[in-house]
Amino acid sequence: MLKLIFLIFILDFIWDLFNVLKGCKKERYLSKSLLMPLLLIFYILYSKNINYFVVAALSAGFLGDVFLLSDKPYSLIIGGTSFLLGHIFYIISYIGILSKNPKLSPYLFILIIPYILYGIYAYKIIGNKMGNLKLASLPYIIIILLASIICLFTVLSSNHNFIISLIGTLLFIASDSILGYRMFISKKKYLDFLVMLTYVIAQTFIVFGFLGI
Repeated sequence: MLKLIFLIFILDFIWDLFNVLKGCKKERYLSKSLLMPLLLIFYILYSKNINYFVVAALSAGFLGDVFLLSDKPYSLIIGGTSFLLGHIFYIISYIGILSKNPKLSPYLFILIIPYILYGIYAYKIIGNKMGNLKLASLPYIIIILLASIICLFTVLSSNHNFIISLIGTLLFIASDSILGYRMFISKKKYLDFLVMLTYVIAQTFIVFGFLGI
């Protein structure tokens, strides 16, 4: 059953990427909308101890996926808010794991510097092109970077299962950066393919980190 669900998930992912390349928007209302529910079902069935914040994060991702399919003005705000909540749920999940073994060297906090520098760069390059949404992009950038930082600390606190989740958080940063660039700077269609490719792999990798705990 698990292999079948994951296979359906992979096939749906390929189908959605195909729809992106072909510009099949109507078909994407199905292909894209199925992605997070399928991943969620796989997580619930496979996980030894279900983390309900992970469930909430994937549910928020589903809402974000659906709303970002629409061209309505409010869709970006609702979709972005959904993903913001998803990252917050992941942060809570990581903190729960990290709190079990919180001993970290204070010198490790130097690893935050690359995140800060990238956040400043992203806000300067993309945020300046967002018009009235510029200020709204700042908390989103902070939260998505914070999710990756806390996941990094979780890995460094000897929770090596979360290395794959850490890679996922970095891919999520890449995906959202490409999405912002696509929406506000460049309209090149191949960027939509890169957004979905990095986004779905990101969500999958993040979830995989929680499967063995």
